Amino acid sequence: MKSLGGKSVFCRFGNLKTIRRLEKSVSKAKKTRAANLLDRLTGMTVALATPLDERGRVHMKDLRKLVDRALAGGAAGFLALGWCGEQPLLMDADRRLVLETIVEETNGRIPVIAGVSEQSLPRALAQAKMARAVGADLILSTPPYSYPLGAALLAEYFARLAGESRMGLIVYNNHEVGVHVDLELAARLAKTDGVVGIKDTSTMSMLQRLLSLFHRPGRFIILSGDEYHLGPGLLVGVTHTTMGGPGNLCPWWCSDIHLAARQNRWADVAAGHRRLVQFCDALYALGPSPYAIVKVALSVLGYGSGLSTPPLPAPTAAQRKAVARLLKKFPDVVPQA
Repeated sequence: MKSLGGKSVFCRFGNLKTIRRLEKSVSKAKKTRAANLLDRLTGMTVALATPLDERGRVHMKDLRKLVDRALAGGAAGFLALGWCGEQPLLMDADRRLVLETIVEETNGRIPVIAGVSEQSLPRALAQAKMARAVGADLILSTPPYSYPLGAALLAEYFARLAGESRMGLIVYNNHEVGVHVDLELAARLAKTDGVVGIKDTSTMSMLQRLLSLFHRPGRFIILSGDEYHLGPGLLVGVTHTTMGGPGNLCPWWCSDIHLAARQNRWADVAAGHRRLVQFCDALYALGPSPYAIVKVALSVLGYGSGLSTPPLPAPTAAQRKAVARLLKKFPDVVPQA
């Protein structure tokens, strides 16, 4: 057998075949793990709030308590450091502290998704690297929204974020930021290695289009992220949701609505959703920011001081009293025991 550089051609090709078999095996294992994670997320993922103490520091004990509350309430997954968790407002050290605490307290019982939204790829990759190091299962990111970017550039951004982080990525179509996911971009993302889904909080019509065009169980999921879309979303076939305020305050209620949908009890879904909307409308009317008023409600329940990270507003004494009165009107939705 002829030799090339001291090695036989047979060995050279034999090694190449072995490498390719290993690469295929690794790729298959990654896809199997991703499919398992996506299946486990069926149901309600709770976008956890970040309780703060009276000095504005992360309240570690109450964060752990909040994790346990959501687990008891039927959470299928956690989103740490989303908008409800104040990810855009927290310092990097606090982001790591929050994520480490949630991962540790969860202890593998359900998947943990880490929010890594940033305005540049290097910063997002740094957050993804941190998330991977502390044990998060998946990452979630909005598009960078400081500059207008077309579908091709955004698709490249997300492909690099998923590929270079080596973590499954859920893209967040957040209606509160200035750059959104349209159907052209969604079609690109659904074919991008490492991108495993889209979380949508835009409109019911967009949610339906994303669901019908791109949702593929075990490969690419569409998550409904708006509490006002919970009942209607389940009716049109949504199987994965993320819940911020209600997920923290009333996980049992939201889980029961999911259960009713799985059991085809659509009258119960409708009744549960209507009651949830009544509660959310009444609560969010009590302050200028739904995120901040959820923190006040959590403080009434014994989780944190009610403070949010500035510029979100600090609670007033009148707001605290109004929220406490409101919670007493909804004991079925928000148990206070």
